[in-house]
Amino acid sequence: LEEQVNRFERHLIEEALRACQGRASLACERLGLPKKTLYDKMRRLAIMSDDFR
Repeated sequence: LEEQVNRFERHLIEEALRACQGRASLACERLGLPKKTLYDKMRRLAIMSDDFR
């Protein structure tokens, strides 16, 4: 179950970063997450916002 949740979160975060040209602050708003929560999830999933710029 944890792996499925990680895949789902990765998909949503990457989709939001792509739509926001890698700007995490805009992706936070799009996802309805506090910045710290998004950054924590990105760190845990090894997602770099620069990869979407």
